[in-house]
Amino acid sequence: MEQITVYYDDQKETCRKCAKLFEEYEEIQCKKISDYEVESIVFENNKRVGFLFESEGRKVSPAADQMIGKLVISKSGRYFVFVTGGKRELRAAMEAYNNLQARGYKGANVYSKYYFEKYHMDEKQAVKQIVESIEDEDGIVPVLADRDPELTAKDIRKKIRRELKEYKKFRKKQ
Repeated sequence: MEQITVYYDDQKETCRKCAKLFEEYEEIQCKKISDYEVESIVFENNKRVGFLFESEGRKVSPAADQMIGKLVISKSGRYFVFVTGGKRELRAAMEAYNNLQARGYKGANVYSKYYFEKYHMDEKQAVKQIVESIEDEDGIVPVLADRDPELTAKDIRKKIRRELKEYKKFRKKQ
């Protein structure tokens, strides 16, 4: 397996806990985003890069957003975004995904804490699932991962709306 670099927001406890779980894998190297605050450009040699942050409202955390903007990585690599919590984490995950797409980086996997809680996975299982999906190079957006090829665009929109309604109900219960 190729090396994976994970940039995480070290200001948040949930991100630090997940980063420790990622570091248990020998092929994964975790780097604090705060170490690169003064850098204007950061070069990354690995073709597999991850971003681990907690959402702030419907936005990507400012530290992670700046890191996505200043990181120079291979356009042909695989990338993932994992939102470890916060409010409106699905919107923040998709915003980070769109930021990567706008910079020309393709092949990103998007994960949120909600996705793993929905399937009753703890953090250790979630990290294992992420590493396996990066190795297998499968899954773009978890909502569409089990997509039926016969679905129309209208059916896909309905499915996404239902998923968002379930997410809102799930958040209200917590």
